[in-house]
Amino acid sequence: MQAHRHIFPYAPVLAGLCLLLLLTFAACSNGGDGNDANGTATASPAETSDPDPTPAPPDFQEASFAFNAFVDAVLADDVDSAWSLYTASVPGTTEEHIAEMGCDFNAFGNEFPRIGNMLSREAPFVEVESFGGASSTSPIEIKIQSAIDMEFLITLLRVEPHEPYRLRFMNSGQVASVPGAPDPFPSPDDPRGFCNIWTGVR
Repeated sequence: MQAHRHIFPYAPVLAGLCLLLLLTFAACSNGGDGNDANGTATASPAETSDPDPTPAPPDFQEASFAFNAFVDAVLADDVDSAWSLYTASVPGTTEEHIAEMGCDFNAFGNEFPRIGNMLSREAPFVEVESFGGASSTSPIEIKIQSAIDMEFLITLLRVEPHEPYRLRFMNSGQVASVPGAPDPFPSPDDPRGFCNIWTGVR
């Protein structure tokens, strides 16, 4: 009996310690099971990320900016930046290209001085008329007039629906007989240029 009297006064303290340990264990276990502080289930970043990026909407102004950026890059003699704004380029590499979208980097580099000579004569450009852009991947075509009054038809598109616009064609062009359906016509003395960008008379 004497031994019981010595232990019994500490019973509330022991009970409090046990309760504190149980509460700590419960809090720690809730932290690792995907629940928030209120016990509501939460998703991990992998579960909430969208595997398919949202297609960007058609945007004539963005397409025009992309062409102007291409012209600026060429006139600045920045072949890498110009290449990144060209449809055949693969982001982050010059060893690969999208063959159906134009020439490879070596051919583009070979044409680059000719493109630069042509743009230095023709720039700046004034936008005359624009067409297309029915969906995120459909081309946008813009009829432009150069500083020396030559007309071109430029074609820009998003290679992937979520990507920025890139330049596909730059050739002489006129609006076709069907309203709203422009055709890129062969440029004088040079049907397209090696990379689908007219570079002037060779």
